[in-house]
Amino acid sequence: MSRSANAVVNFLCRNIPIHLVQVFIDLLPNCSWTALIRGTLAGPFLGTCGKHFLLGSGVILNQPGKMVVGKNVYIAHYSYVNAAGGLVLNDGVVIGPMCVLATSNHRRENGRVGNVAESHEINIGSGTWLGAHVTVTAGVRIGSGVVVGAGSVVTKDLPDNVLAVGAPARVVRHLSTK
Repeated sequence: MSRSANAVVNFLCRNIPIHLVQVFIDLLPNCSWTALIRGTLAGPFLGTCGKHFLLGSGVILNQPGKMVVGKNVYIAHYSYVNAAGGLVLNDGVVIGPMCVLATSNHRRENGRVGNVAESHEINIGSGTWLGAHVTVTAGVRIGSGVVVGAGSVVTKDLPDNVLAVGAPARVVRHLSTK
């Protein structure tokens, strides 16, 4: 099957159905048991999905077939997830409310920003927590056990077990592994 045919099949079999499911499940109140229902219903549309996936209301999942989600992962309400370049959320990742995970960047050509996008995978390590309103840009790897402070913008890789804050995010402290 050609690449364009695969894209059409992916669009029809994953993207359209998950958005229809999201319209229905977003009508449910935002609490832990409905987050589990949302995650359970969204799971089959993801590339792979571990057990106990929790999904808050109003989360937008673009290109869900390119997402790899471990077990005990939570994406809080109103987050935007673009997985066009591939997205790996390892076990125990917590994504706070209103976060943006963008695996695509627009390319600048001839002095202007164009409609052509470059996509690169985002990989978030086990047990990492992104606070509210965090943005993670394409191609970033965040290590395991990392805490990213609210409102931060992660533009470069972060090592394991650190606290990072700011725009752009920078490491301010190493965290205990206990």
